[in-house]
Amino acid sequence: MIYRLPPVLLALLAPFCALFAQEVPPPAAAYIQQIALDPQQPEILYLATTSSGLYRTINGGAYWTELNADAELRRYYAVQLDPLDSRRLFAGGEESGLWESLDRGQSWQLRGLDGVTVLSISVDPQQSDRLFVLAPEGVYRTEAVDSEPWELVFDYREFLEANWREGMPEDLWQFMRFIDVEINPHDPDDIFLGARWEGGYHRSRDGGETWQHHSISGIFRRADIFRFHPEDSNRIYIGTHHQGLFVSYNNGESWVAQSRGLEPQIREPFYGAYLVSGLAFEPGNSDVMYTGTDYSNWKSVDGGRSWTELGRTLTCEFARSFAVDTQNPQIVYAGTNVGMYRSEDGGESWTSINRGFPEREILDTLELEIEDEWFEYAVVQGRPAGYRRSLSAGSDWLPMGWLLYTDADAIDFDDASGALLLNTPGGIVRSYDGGFRWELPAVEYAPVVNLPVRAPEAADPERGDIWSLDVSIEGDIFFEDQLVNPLYQRPPYVSLQLVSPEYPCDGSVPLWEGNFERYLNGTIQIPEDRVASGENYLLYVEVRDFQRNVLVGAESLSAMETSSVRIQVSPNRLAPCLEAVEY
Repeated sequence: MIYRLPPVLLALLAPFCALFAQEVPPPAAAYIQQIALDPQQPEILYLATTSSGLYRTINGGAYWTELNADAELRRYYAVQLDPLDSRRLFAGGEESGLWESLDRGQSWQLRGLDGVTVLSISVDPQQSDRLFVLAPEGVYRTEAVDSEPWELVFDYREFLEANWREGMPEDLWQFMRFIDVEINPHDPDDIFLGARWEGGYHRSRDGGETWQHHSISGIFRRADIFRFHPEDSNRIYIGTHHQGLFVSYNNGESWVAQSRGLEPQIREPFYGAYLVSGLAFEPGNSDVMYTGTDYSNWKSVDGGRSWTELGRTLTCEFARSFAVDTQNPQIVYAGTNVGMYRSEDGGESWTSINRGFPEREILDTLELEIEDEWFEYAVVQGRPAGYRRSLSAGSDWLPMGWLLYTDADAIDFDDASGALLLNTPGGIVRSYDGGFRWELPAVEYAPVVNLPVRAPEAADPERGDIWSLDVSIEGDIFFEDQLVNPLYQRPPYVSLQLVSPEYPCDGSVPLWEGNFERYLNGTIQIPEDRVASGENYLLYVEVRDFQRNVLVGAESLSAMETSSVRIQVSPNRLAPCLEAVEY
């Protein structure tokens, strides 16, 4: 139950509230782009923020202090520790060049790329003077940051001019701050780079000398971030900009969707986005992982096979960066666009740790009792508009803005309905759970339209050295793209792969791969020399669905003997071997 604080009790509690008001500063916030945690002293963390500067804490987030390398620089996009010496760190941001500190951020030196915007930094874990830096124009490399020059080893504009069929979109050609460059820690000459409107990702296997562009199963999927399994050198994770999580079990030779449990943010009735960011492993137990999407924030305890939502006191969706304490894995940090959160129980409950960030102007306040605890609510200038704190416990302010992208100027409580009322430019918005979740329009899926269901006939269906297989895909499928941004209108939308029965767990690669552009039925032709007659295989299918992310299905079949197969796809399925794995 929620109660408005009676005036008599308010008068009695006023001295205590005043005491807490003196101890607790006003609400504060910063947009966190990246966290770097000191593995030797995990109470020391560094933050790159996109509007407030570079910060450090030496007490696990109890207070943050500025460490700006340049007094004029406030937009930082990257901060990285030297993996061989945690006293040394690198940072950069908007037109900043690369900065280096040898004393935990107390002093800084510019190490080149003067005036270049630094979006991502990757440090060689075996030779930490060797760095790769992602900039809007591409990837720079130095073999020795203190003595060797920088070289643009991947020129993005040059790549687009050579490969963009429709002509390069001049206003979209640059890389952006959500994209990642990463050195494979198992092989420092293996470099992965995210993509933009070309989709897929770029990879160099020779330390940046040459690059290859790769798709993810032949479908337009834009890779943003990469994470490498700490122990298994064959397992690599990709967070995509719009289609969830993909995992390779064979060192990037092929990929499978792994987004079970994640939910989409429906931006329009036809577009449910699964932007994945901030992927982090629990030290010593890489089956435990944390990530954020544009709907909420998530935890996996089975290596990413399934995901559950983190505790609702993490009140901002889409944490961009996570870090897990190396000495106590129950302590987890989440960096969001409204500041930092800390959990001491593996993500079940969270507190905000924003002291030291820029403070917000309070416009209105309200005091209520919720389940025998008194809370104060505040409306502030800017977003998120709402905060709350416990008057009983004297806690810090917790942002209250999950999926609520609006300003506000007043807050009230409706006794009849038990709802908090937030006054916004678009009208009153209500919360019935104390401000954790606000009443928003229900998810509205667009109706499935009548699409062409039969692919054109494959050529030469009577050839003796070809296995012709009639494929029918069933399920609640929506890949109508006429309403989405034209840059997302990229058939094909169906991936078909002939794989081993234990794929991908056995590390094998598909024996055959193909695509349907936007069809649910058709005949595929598999060369006879790819299979052993009579052997059992799987036809593994992924469908790009604009509302429900990636739909997955698989069915068994016998080579050269099965002539037709029906495959049911759904958003919560995995490849059969992943379904069978027990943890």
